[in-house]
Amino acid sequence: MEPQPWQCRCNKLSDICNSGHCEQCPTCGQFAPWITGSVAFKVAGVPAPQGSKVRTRWGMREDNAATRPWREAVAWAATQAMQGGDPDGQSRILEVREPLTGPLELAVTFYFPRPKSHYGTGKNADRLKDNAPTWCATKPDVDKLVRAIGDAITGIVCRDDSQIVRVTAWKLYGTPAAEITVRHAENWQANPPNERAAA
Repeated sequence: MEPQPWQCRCNKLSDICNSGHCEQCPTCGQFAPWITGSVAFKVAGVPAPQGSKVRTRWGMREDNAATRPWREAVAWAATQAMQGGDPDGQSRILEVREPLTGPLELAVTFYFPRPKSHYGTGKNADRLKDNAPTWCATKPDVDKLVRAIGDAITGIVCRDDSQIVRVTAWKLYGTPAAEITVRHAENWQANPPNERAAA
């Protein structure tokens, strides 16, 4: 199917451009009809990494208290996306999708709040400094953040996070959230490494 205007589930008419970068509704995250095997959703809140397990007298638990609530928030948002929940956060079910199968690609953008040092002082306290960084090059580690996402979407978006064969992740400053896209590996824009090169 050629790129063309299409109607998404939140009734916003999306003009699809020929560059291949406008095949998803910016409001509800639904993909265009010709992009199959894909799901995208956004989770509000400060992203938490997958921590290590620690043993206590009551059993094993995460060493980071924020991990479990964050995974639960991701799982809830993933469930809404897979059930076609509307963009206003209501649980209206439009369609029910089975977990994706086969090799998958995971793309995540993590947004973290800026520290006060990124802003001016006095009357400029609400103004971002010119040299304030865009990238969040501090902890938590991006691989631990991705692990938490993989665990949260298992059984909902995918059958198992071992299906993920490619990961693209960014850490930026902004309103705390995570924007998550999972799609079949066959939907890569670029060709994956060939078998000979990978051998």
